Amino acid sequence: MKTKTGDIEKRRMREARELVRREKQLRARSGQYYMVYLFMVLSLIYIVDEIASTISIQFQSNIINEFFVQNMGMEYGEGLSLFSALGFITYPVTLLIVFYRPLADRFGRKPFLIINTFVMGLGLFLVYLSDNIYVYMIGGSLMGFMVSHDMQCVYILECSNEKNRARNYALIKAVAILGTLLIPLLRETLMQNQSGRWHLVYLVPAILGFLLSFVALLFAKETDTFLVNRVRYLKTPLEEREKQSAQEKNSNAQGGIVNAVKFAFKHRQLRFLMLACCFYYSASLATATYNTVMKESAGMTEEAITMALYLYPVGNALMTFIAGLVSDRFGRKITIIAMSCSAVVCYSLFIAGAMFGFTPPYHWFCHRRLYGELLGSGGYDRRYYVFGILPDKPAFFRYGN
Repeated sequence: MKTKTGDIEKRRMREARELVRREKQLRARSGQYYMVYLFMVLSLIYIVDEIASTISIQFQSNIINEFFVQNMGMEYGEGLSLFSALGFITYPVTLLIVFYRPLADRFGRKPFLIINTFVMGLGLFLVYLSDNIYVYMIGGSLMGFMVSHDMQCVYILECSNEKNRARNYALIKAVAILGTLLIPLLRETLMQNQSGRWHLVYLVPAILGFLLSFVALLFAKETDTFLVNRVRYLKTPLEEREKQSAQEKNSNAQGGIVNAVKFAFKHRQLRFLMLACCFYYSASLATATYNTVMKESAGMTEEAITMALYLYPVGNALMTFIAGLVSDRFGRKITIIAMSCSAVVCYSLFIAGAMFGFTPPYHWFCHRRLYGELLGSGGYDRRYYVFGILPDKPAFFRYGN
């Protein structure tokens, strides 16, 4: 009994100290240009995130040829199958995100913005150093785990007012997609379009990730949304908190995985949003092996692939930005429906073009519009719309991918 009473007193003292610290952070005033600076840093972090998300797809043939064909003596098709199978090994690691993400509701957004950016850089750096598939898988797993957290998106949404939230997100997302032009630029400069030098392309975004995590550590501030909710929670007497139901605890933004999962499956809109996201990922994965198609099936040179990669981000960024403008003007639901319908049309035209041998510009137009609309509709499904219908629910679902 004494031990239990002592633990309660220690908890009260710890929370009292945290309350003083959080109130001090909340009272601190930001500089006149802080939001401009913050969004610039978030844009750069988002560029690292986008690069970490797509770079391995863009070097798929180089990875398979080095680690499986050259090192293990396999045929390309065998190496591709084994490489795809090894990807399933990382899934259990990815599942840990359901335990990792809610920690931001307890400890704040800033620590995880720093950690995520640093670990993304570490993953990119390990791939740069890799001389075998095992080191590559470790680096790839670190990148895959951290890009699914998207703490920079949480910052954008929580630091934007409701009127301009979609526009701000779409603008920064579009800038981040255009930032992936760094990959073909590095292919042309550092890699010099030589297959064996593909590791070098990973080095620059790795260094950028390390630098940005240090910048965020020194200059980024905690979001007011988190601070307000956390202060409210800490001011609630411990006895009263213990009497509250699980749902009331969740409304104080303290998360709760089991309760969040139960709520998601009970909530009609969330169920359909999760179903829509399943179709979104299916379409994304179905067109994700374009590097293998270009190099192994079409026989394109490294120079031709680099030129194609310069064109890829443009359609994505354009459609993502348009989606943000439409969302602020006409609402989230209309945007989701319009972008999703347009994506279905472009996906159908893309398949028809492949079957009947239409021209490459036709394929580029359909594929880039498809990806841009999938990113736009998928982004709104997973962030804006859920953010709007669940303003007081766990961040695990409010900001989840």
